[in-house]
Amino acid sequence: MKKEMKHPDKIKVLFVVESFSTGVYSIVHDIACNIDSAHFEVLIIHSLREDSPKDYKKDFSDTGVNLLYIPMDTPRNLLKSIKAIRGVIKEFNPQVIHLHSSIAGAVGRIAAKHHFRGLLLYTPHGFSFLKKDVNRIKRLIFKATEKILAIFFGGTILAISKNEYNLAKSLTKHLFLISNFIDVRKIPSGNIVRKNTVMICGRISTPRNPSLFNAIALALPEVTFIWVGDGPLKDLITAPNITITGYLSRNEALRLVSEATIYLQTSLWEGLSVSILEAMALKKGVIASNIEANQELVAHKKTGFLCELDSLEDFVKSIKILLNDDKLRENFGEAGFTSVVENFDLPIAIKKYESLYSSSTQYES
Repeated sequence: MKKEMKHPDKIKVLFVVESFSTGVYSIVHDIACNIDSAHFEVLIIHSLREDSPKDYKKDFSDTGVNLLYIPMDTPRNLLKSIKAIRGVIKEFNPQVIHLHSSIAGAVGRIAAKHHFRGLLLYTPHGFSFLKKDVNRIKRLIFKATEKILAIFFGGTILAISKNEYNLAKSLTKHLFLISNFIDVRKIPSGNIVRKNTVMICGRISTPRNPSLFNAIALALPEVTFIWVGDGPLKDLITAPNITITGYLSRNEALRLVSEATIYLQTSLWEGLSVSILEAMALKKGVIASNIEANQELVAHKKTGFLCELDSLEDFVKSIKILLNDDKLRENFGEAGFTSVVENFDLPIAIKKYESLYSSSTQYES
């Protein structure tokens, strides 16, 4: 039964995050550190990955946000994490639990069952059943698992893109949408742009499609390509004109991408790309794969080019056009920047998160 809480001091928000890296890390950090600390108390339970920032504790220092490391990286750790998270729920007594990524979505909902009566949110950041590196049977299993968790363990799916929201309709009727965002104030400006330099930013793994990126570079030997990041599939990067930077801090990565002539995204699938948003905020012309998530960000021939994944020629042609047309790059960059400021800037999203989290006061904790 729902009832109003009596004069709560602060609304306690518990984040559970398995994928504590790249775009998910950026979003979690920016939500936790920017919602009003006078009204919200935040605790983040997190796991760690190879590409998690090494100095992540520094990113949260002096913010009032508390961190608690609970590993969720192996099946054995998952069972332990459910018990540990359940203990935190009892002790912290949150009004809101916000789960980020599919593993946290599973262990968090299981841990919360019978132990939590507040507002339970789950953000997939790209459903696991979208993966292109597993067979159809596994994708069906992933989708069935999502549906079972939604039916038997409850919660509201909080989507980060229109595409994710529409996909979630087949899982539950309890849905909400707040698009991914960036803090435009923290985007560097004024850096010198390198000539004929194409960059991508992110983990070198299947979702980013390193094989296609490598093929594009091989087809354009006169162009410099830079992969800002690292990852398990870096052996697929063989073109001599590609440089891999290794893992960089978010600020270092932004500074480097600010020097790109063009930003290229070859993704097979996405939630809603923070990297593309950052490139647009840097006023870069963007060339991206024509997948649904990218269509929400890149307006074809207005803020960049969308290219078909099965057409190497499409990517190569688009890069050549954009490298050779300074005015077109400038127009794309300005239009992209305007789109980010008007639709995907931090203050817009934070207002929505504060409103949603505040709605938890109608529940018993």
